[in-house]
Amino acid sequence: MASASLLSSRAPFAAALVPRACASLSNNQRREFSVQLAPGGVRSRSSVSGIIATVFGSTGFLGRYVVSRLGRIGSQVIVPNRGDDLATRHLKVCGDLGQIVPLPYVVQSDDDIRTCVERSNLVINLIGAPWPTKNYTITDANRHVPARIAKIAHECGVENMIHVSALGATPDSPSEFARSKYEGEQEVLANFPGAVIVRPGPIFGFEDRFLNRIGVIARHWPFMPLTNPDHRMQPIHMSDVVSSIMAIADNLFDVTGARQVHGKTFEVGGPDVLTQRELSEEVIKETLLNRHMVPIPHSISLPIAKVTQFFRRPRFVYDEIIFEGANDRVVSSEPDTLTVDNLGVSPVSVLEYMKRYVRDYRKPIYLNMIVDK
Repeated sequence: MASASLLSSRAPFAAALVPRACASLSNNQRREFSVQLAPGGVRSRSSVSGIIATVFGSTGFLGRYVVSRLGRIGSQVIVPNRGDDLATRHLKVCGDLGQIVPLPYVVQSDDDIRTCVERSNLVINLIGAPWPTKNYTITDANRHVPARIAKIAHECGVENMIHVSALGATPDSPSEFARSKYEGEQEVLANFPGAVIVRPGPIFGFEDRFLNRIGVIARHWPFMPLTNPDHRMQPIHMSDVVSSIMAIADNLFDVTGARQVHGKTFEVGGPDVLTQRELSEEVIKETLLNRHMVPIPHSISLPIAKVTQFFRRPRFVYDEIIFEGANDRVVSSEPDTLTVDNLGVSPVSVLEYMKRYVRDYRKPIYLNMIVDK
């Protein structure tokens, strides 16, 4: 076996040899061979990290950043996708040549999922949905699909799994989203003992549907509708969620054997706890728009949301309004709750970073205006 220093200096060549050398081996032998080959070198895109990760939901908002961070340290990333090459081509540059591997699959097919995970030593599930579509219900996306992935990954001998859920997941909520997220967590743990659950708060960043949705409404509506003005939330930046996932992965692959995160649940939120009204007011202030806050009762908002949730980019979603009315999205105050502090992550403030994400919703004359706090 070549030395670690040799492999680190010729990582792309070594990585290219893995499929050829493993052609005649069983799944477990392939995985053992890959792990023996991998660890070595400075953590860069041309090193070999030892992680072979399958990232479900990699073409979504959070997924592209997870793939980028994995590729940055020299991991091989399998990218299951339901689209054509255009759906994944932007991910290919996230890692070294040949390290980002798109695989077409159908989520209802056990064989397709098995093909995606059988050579991996880490599965990350980012699949989830806050509203139903013509193909999948909320429960399908948040419960049945993660359970199927966890079951097949465990059968294939995958060592580690990280499942991303959501803050506010509870078994007795009137919201299907909250219930299905909780049930998805339980089924993942039942099918894959030792899986790590990550519960992030509302995620903000470029291309999010959190701050951007408020910004669009502020820019184009004559008033700011508030469906649940007192709903409390703890927004977290997308890079901090990814840093939390990577910190968990580092612990799972700790060569000293000090793996302390198996089967644990982490609630990750930012430093600010804001109500829906307070967050909307901050967006209005940063966009330099004059909009009045108008609370909308559920008797009006829910019938409207039942229709608008089927738009391509819905501003209001029926179940989301119910969820926000019944559940706060904040980190639990229980003393044994595991948070970003346990992972060594220092999250940034949504108030500090908001301007860069909502500035484009200003009127053109004010676009580049510098406003003192």
